[in-house]
Amino acid sequence: MNDKEKFLTGLILGGLAGAALTLFLNSNKGKEMVNDLKSKSDDLQEDVKEKVAEFETAMETLLDKARKVTEHFDGASPEKSA
Repeated sequence: MNDKEKFLTGLILGGLAGAALTLFLNSNKGKEMVNDLKSKSDDLQEDVKEKVAEFETAMETLLDKARKVTEHFDGASPEKSA
């Protein structure tokens, strides 16, 4: 099979796959699947937002604790008292 035949075969197969996908996505079952995917995507987005907010809160708490520890050591250092 030469390059032109390979190209034409790929073009025809790609066109058929695209047509089949278009028919499927425009059918009731395809529309239902797309709606399900959108719903799951929205749910996932909300979950990620919640986890990011939880992570930010945890990091702020950890940072506050680290600041308190360093303040304690800064206040106890001999250089500060002299």
